[in-house]
Amino acid sequence: MEYGERRAMSAPSLSPEERNTALTAEMISAAKQYAAAGIPVFPVGGNKVPLVSWSTEATKDPDQIEKWWRRWPTAMIGAPTGPRSGFVVLDVDQKNGIDGHSTLHTLGFSIPKDAVEVKTPSGGSHYYFGFWESGLKNSAGKIGSGIDLRAEGGMIILPPSRPTISGSDYHFAHAQNFGALSQIATPLPHWAYSTKATGTSYRPALPINTFGTGATTAYGQAALDREFERVSTAPAGTANNSLNVAAHAIGQLVAGGEISRTDANCLLEAASQRKMDDVEAAATFESGFRAGCNEPRSAPTSVTNGTAPIGGKMPRTGVARALADEARKTSPVIVPLPFSWIEEKHVTKRDWLYGKHLIRKFVSATVSAGGIGKSILVQTEALAMVSAKKILDVSVAQPPLRVWYINLEDPIDELNRRFVAIRKYFKLNDADVAGRLFVNSGRDTPITIAEKAGDKIIVSPHVVRQLVEGIQRNKIDVLIIDPFVASHRLPENDNTAIEIAIRTWSDIAERGNCAIELVHHARKQNGENLTAESARGGSAFAASCREVRVLNRMTENDAARLGAENHRSHFLASSEKQNMSASSDQQDWYEMKTVTLENSDDVGIVTRWVPPDMAIFASDQVLRSVQEKFEASSYRANPQSPDWGGYIVANELGIDVGQGMTRVNKTGPQKAALRQVQGVLGHWLKTGAITVVERANHKREMKKCYAVPKKSQS
Repeated sequence: MEYGERRAMSAPSLSPEERNTALTAEMISAAKQYAAAGIPVFPVGGNKVPLVSWSTEATKDPDQIEKWWRRWPTAMIGAPTGPRSGFVVLDVDQKNGIDGHSTLHTLGFSIPKDAVEVKTPSGGSHYYFGFWESGLKNSAGKIGSGIDLRAEGGMIILPPSRPTISGSDYHFAHAQNFGALSQIATPLPHWAYSTKATGTSYRPALPINTFGTGATTAYGQAALDREFERVSTAPAGTANNSLNVAAHAIGQLVAGGEISRTDANCLLEAASQRKMDDVEAAATFESGFRAGCNEPRSAPTSVTNGTAPIGGKMPRTGVARALADEARKTSPVIVPLPFSWIEEKHVTKRDWLYGKHLIRKFVSATVSAGGIGKSILVQTEALAMVSAKKILDVSVAQPPLRVWYINLEDPIDELNRRFVAIRKYFKLNDADVAGRLFVNSGRDTPITIAEKAGDKIIVSPHVVRQLVEGIQRNKIDVLIIDPFVASHRLPENDNTAIEIAIRTWSDIAERGNCAIELVHHARKQNGENLTAESARGGSAFAASCREVRVLNRMTENDAARLGAENHRSHFLASSEKQNMSASSDQQDWYEMKTVTLENSDDVGIVTRWVPPDMAIFASDQVLRSVQEKFEASSYRANPQSPDWGGYIVANELGIDVGQGMTRVNKTGPQKAALRQVQGVLGHWLKTGAITVVERANHKREMKKCYAVPKKSQS
């Protein structure tokens, strides 16, 4: 609905009832559009007080939205700011004699021209920016009079809300619509970060030519060396961002008197070594440098009081002390927090996104040997999630999810080939994807989140930051890394190193508010079935992931008893570790099939495979033998008993159900065999071939045992 149409609602020709009806319809339509774009909403009264517990109840469910606005027809639309919506807002007031825009001018701060602006009924402005950094909190007036920041833990009122039916509304200042808030790419200005944990206020911008007139200190030289290396060795695809980060850091130290303006230009030499475009590098350097100069920073006291001569080289230990001092200065204060009970109805529900495998803010894993089909499986699941269709008979979150699949081994044309084949087999169309699937190849965008240098493990903050920014900017729900081993350069037999790598991915999941799937290879098992501990990295990998499923190829014996034609084209997916859900024996069989494309390429795809009724594989001869044993002795109907009759069936069928082992220690195939035996017993009970009666066991205790009905004996 256009702004002119919204204003028409207050026209005198409309009765109050008609204006109320029109406003309700408009609010419901707008709220649903925000929800469809991935922004959770909630109703707010005309006094700006939320009408529900918005921090836990904000929703993207269109049915709930409909119920709310039918209950409160004139409610305004609110949204949480921060990670849930993907944006933060600078609230620049203009009321009661306060003029936030005048404050910005006085302080020398400017709003980026590409920021999304919403005009408020009082004449102020809301400027929207992407939320890319965890920990950014709300503030009121800390930046300056009439300037508030709505960030993590805050809320904002969205267009086209209006406090009163006939009053002014919140509306976009330019040619923008509701979708603009779901595609915000403008970063929050550096001067607005004055509200982070320290609450430190930033100084007004000063002319850059007043900085850096002295010589570079030892501390400054150490910083220059570090930032020079950051830029000159930046991984492919990260050079521009690395230069911006380095220029910002050096600009701070130039303004703080630690580095001369002339020496700061060495970063342009580093950019040249990295073979960056000269014009682009100069623009990036100037942007980051100017922003840094607005945030002066000097060496810690422990360094300025040290023995290193001014202008001389600082000893390596001095650099370490300086960096440690800075880390201590910026580390959060650790204090015990008192616990307080919350009502059960306010406990938030776990955000499962795909079955009981992928959960928001956690890392899950899929482990298998090579060539079984793990990549095809997760690629198919990616399309299931973006289309919200149960193409593999697994429950998928609604509405459709946004998935980022990064394959670090195969070229993009091979990935295109596979996704086209999957789409063809499952009859998906463009509308089923609709811009919600993102695909990168490691051939074009290599990713290394951590590596080992000597005896140290180094996590790349630049790679992590870019991943988090990409997730937040595009509102990614699920990130798939395939394979995990290609995302780091760490020894897989080093438990500490693997734990740090997965902890880094967990941090990305938390900051990005998404689920992460790590696709991982298994160690060679010499023909044995895989478990979670079979993953390369062993117990460290399995222990660090919240959910782990394992893929095992069907054996020839499996194929014979389950009725599969080719055991090599089938595999079993077993949930081997479930920290976030009730323990289960969830096991799913899959079958590999071939799709031929128009270019004659044959491409493998995967689909669910359901074995025929397993009871048909118990022959009449097996049934008669089991009946004889059930008549001769008391075999319990309780599977927990060591005298369970199912063990007799398993022996007759020649299959291994892990007799004597606890359920948690059984392998995937043993659990599958157990289900087969239960299916056979269930079939016989249903058809009357056997029954359950009270019978004395060897201890003369009356227990439920299997028996043979008289009609079956005749």
